[in-house]
Amino acid sequence: MADDKGTNSLEYGTPCFEKYTKVRCIGAGTYGRVYEAKDRVSGEVVALKKIKTLNESEGVPVTTLREIVALKSLRHPNLVGMKGIVVSKQKDEDDEDEDDPKGGGSTSQDTRSDYANGSIFLVLEFVAHDLTGLLQSNHSFSDLAIKYIMRQLLEGLQYMHDRDVLHRDIKTSNILLTPAYVVKLADYGLARTLRSNSKLTNKVLPVPSRRGIVQNERSCVFAELFLGRPLFAAKTEAEQMVKITDVCGTLFDDVNGISHLPHYDKFLGSDKARASDLRRMMYRKAMERNVTLPHGFIELLDKLLQIDPKRRFNPAQALNSDYFKVHHPQLVPGDAPTMLPPITEANCHEMAARKLKKEGSQAVINGADLNKKKLHDKANAVLSVVEHTKKRPPSKPLYVTD
Repeated sequence: MADDKGTNSLEYGTPCFEKYTKVRCIGAGTYGRVYEAKDRVSGEVVALKKIKTLNESEGVPVTTLREIVALKSLRHPNLVGMKGIVVSKQKDEDDEDEDDPKGGGSTSQDTRSDYANGSIFLVLEFVAHDLTGLLQSNHSFSDLAIKYIMRQLLEGLQYMHDRDVLHRDIKTSNILLTPAYVVKLADYGLARTLRSNSKLTNKVLPVPSRRGIVQNERSCVFAELFLGRPLFAAKTEAEQMVKITDVCGTLFDDVNGISHLPHYDKFLGSDKARASDLRRMMYRKAMERNVTLPHGFIELLDKLLQIDPKRRFNPAQALNSDYFKVHHPQLVPGDAPTMLPPITEANCHEMAARKLKKEGSQAVINGADLNKKKLHDKANAVLSVVEHTKKRPPSKPLYVTD
C-alpha cells in the first residue's frame, strides 16, 4: 500500500535555496548534480538535486518535468520521495569546483556562460547509500539481504507498472539503500507513461561500459548483487549486445514459425540449451567470486532475462517465484529481518566510491613514478661514481730478456 506520510505538505518555490547548507556532492549525471544538504533551521538532512538548465529560451529540460510529474504522482515506501522545489536567487557556482563525473575536470567557461541566472533544486529525501557505492566499496550482501532488496525493488516497480509508468533507467546507482536495508528507487528523468501515444526514443543515453543495456535491468541488478560485478561487462554497445544474445537468445526465435524448421536448434539454439549456458556461466562466475547461488536463483534469473517480453517475468510473477518462497522471511517494507545486521559503513554513494578509486589509482601511479625516479637516481649515482673514478694506468708488459 502506498505510503503518503510526509508528502502532503510539499512546498514549491518556497522556502528559498538559502534555507539549506550544502554538505557535499554525492552524485552527478547527464541531467544534474545531487548534493547532501542540511536544513539550517530543523537540522534535517535532505538531498538537493540541481537541475541543469541552459539558456532561458530552452527553459527547464523535459526530463526534469517528467521527473517532477513522477515524483508528485507516485507514492510508495520504496520510491524516493520529494519534499519540494527551491530556487536559488543567483547562479549556483559550487559545482564548478566539483570533479566532472567522467573525470574531465570542471565545467568550461564557455559552457558556464550558457547557464541561466539562478538554479532550480528538487528537495528529495536523503538516503545514506546506493548499491553502486556499496558494491564498489566491496560490501558483500548475504542471500537474505539480496532477497530483501530485490523484493522491495520488485514491489516498487509493480506499483509503477500498475499505474502504467515505466522507469527505464534501473541501475545500481539509482537504487538507494538505508542502513536498515530499505530500498528507495530514484531518478525518474527517463520515466514515461504507457498511456502516451508518443514514440519512445531508441537510445536516450550513452551506453555505460560496465552496465547491461536496458533490455532487462532488474535481472542485471539481481545478478550483480550476487556476483559483485556487472553481468554483461563490455566496452562497446556491439560487444554488449553479442554477450546478451549469446546468453539470452534473439527476438527472431518465433518469426514466421522458423523455430519449427528442421535443424533450427543447431543454428540459433533451443531454450534448454540457453538455460544450460546461463547456468554454466553463472556457476563459473560464482566460483570465481566464491559465492553460493541459492535455490531458485538461476530459474528466476532465466525468466527475468528472457528477450521476448511475452515470456519474461513481470514484477508480480517474479515475486511469486520459488526464489522468494523458499525460506521466505517476513519481508515487510521498512522492517528489515532481525538477522540482517545494519549497514555500518559511512555514507556510500557512487560518486564517492569513484573518487576514492580514482585517488587509489593515482596513488599507485605516483608510487610507480616515485620508484622509477629512485631507480633512475640510483643509476645516475652509480654512473657518476664510475665516471669520477681514476683509471689506473695500464700495467707494463713483462718482457723476457735473454
